[in-house]
Amino acid sequence: MATSLTTKDVREHTPGAPSGRTFFGHPRGLATLFMTEMWERFSFYGMRALLPLYLIAGGPAAGKGSQAGGLAMNAATATAIYSIYMAMVYLLAMPGGWFGDRVWGPRKTVAISAAIIMAGHLTLALPGEGPFFAGLALVALGSGLLKANISTMVGHLYDGPDDPRRDGGFTVFYMGINIGAFAAPLVIGTVGQNYSWHLGFALAAAGMALGLLQFLIGTRHLNPRSSVVPKPLSRAERTSVLRKGLAWLIAATAFYAVVVLSGTYTLNWALVPITVIGLVIPVAVLVRIKRDRELSPSDQSKMTGYIWFFVAAAVFWMIYDQGGSTMSIFGDTKASGELFGIGFPSSWYQSVNPLWIMALAPVIAWGWT
Repeated sequence: MATSLTTKDVREHTPGAPSGRTFFGHPRGLATLFMTEMWERFSFYGMRALLPLYLIAGGPAAGKGSQAGGLAMNAATATAIYSIYMAMVYLLAMPGGWFGDRVWGPRKTVAISAAIIMAGHLTLALPGEGPFFAGLALVALGSGLLKANISTMVGHLYDGPDDPRRDGGFTVFYMGINIGAFAAPLVIGTVGQNYSWHLGFALAAAGMALGLLQFLIGTRHLNPRSSVVPKPLSRAERTSVLRKGLAWLIAATAFYAVVVLSGTYTLNWALVPITVIGLVIPVAVLVRIKRDRELSPSDQSKMTGYIWFFVAAAVFWMIYDQGGSTMSIFGDTKASGELFGIGFPSSWYQSVNPLWIMALAPVIAWGWT
């Protein structure tokens, strides 16, 4: 029933319709997604601001006078762990989108992923290396599941790509991301870096809890299409996916068990496979799309343009995410941590980028028009 809704039906009968209460002139559901993503990014960037500093705290790589109680790793190891974590966040966005399309639908996927992220931050709040790495894995998994699906639901609020409000809606949504990213280091970073690392991680969990609560309360304002599984798996496909997934999981577990028990395990055993996967999977997907004979010449031309944008975006994010690792450690150990006589924790540097985005985005948008 929901999959057969026409544009007219959606406009007249769904919460995403222009009539009724709006959010800055946009469908009311945008407020729900705006707040959910804002709190999710608050938790994500708050933990990100603490992550490398917690890894080196108490060790030789930490800055003078910095709080102890961390894992006392060297800077190279901390950067490697951060890199693995961020790579998993990006890579898991692909199966996250697949789950939304084939298994749960976007709305259910976002609700489950938010709960996973919250559980991950709560696990990070526990002392010890074991809970730390388990929590990191949960946050990466939840973030991958959430990211693509919540953006899909923003698109569902509008009457297709030609809706004149659609681009503006995504701009408002993007502002929610940067508000959360700006506030997180100032709050979570201050508490975690100056008082207790684990309390900081707990605050990240509280932020995600607020986001999940906001989502559950406001879900009635979302478009019904967000609850629909666009292309559900057949029984045979479901069985095949479970069988193959279980086989790969057993194989990977057995392989790494042998590596660990033999005493030869280093971080390269995690870094190298993720690097290879991060290169092979996108290339394989893009090649498969380009070889699709059902695409029209116009679609093929658009795909060629997309590939160049994809490469540029990959290079950009490789550089951008140095801010959370290399530059974060540099700020902790080499920068003064004082401005106009006022001291501040080094995690505050992570708020600079979203601050500039919020300040200059309206200017760039005005210039663009």
